[in-house]
Amino acid sequence: MKTQQLNYLSPMAVSEKIVFQKNTKDQQIEIVDYKNTRSLYFDGRTLQSRELKNAPHILSLSYTSYLMFSVCLFEKPPERVFLIGLGGGSLVKFLHYHFPDCHIDIVEKSQLVIELSGSFFNIYRNRKLNIYCGDAMDYITSNMDTMNYDLI
Repeated sequence: MKTQQLNYLSPMAVSEKIVFQKNTKDQQIEIVDYKNTRSLYFDGRTLQSRELKNAPHILSLSYTSYLMFSVCLFEKPPERVFLIGLGGGSLVKFLHYHFPDCHIDIVEKSQLVIELSGSFFNIYRNRKLNIYCGDAMDYITSNMDTMNYDLI
């Protein structure tokens, strides 16, 4: 593994460890470790996911907290959730920690992201988590009649 100065992670350049890096025809993907965090970046500058290694169920990025805020307003816990995009699985970990009976369906367009979410973020299909690889619009169009979710 190589260590590199990545100045886009914070205002100050910090030495971080790139644990995975690949350029595909669609995007560049990097997974970076720094102190107690692991982060997923797309195209060199877009921070998609960040998890705290000792508490992966805590949402450490503001946009993920905003996405899950509405769940706090539910009268009853969500039983079925549909997510578009998997990334590092922050939302999956949050939902399963706070709502262990929740069933989650995810559509992710990149097979590589699905594989990396398992290898680096410990996100695997199970009886409460279905991960489909494909275009979300195609999935929604094909499954419109059976889509019954508490949260999309």
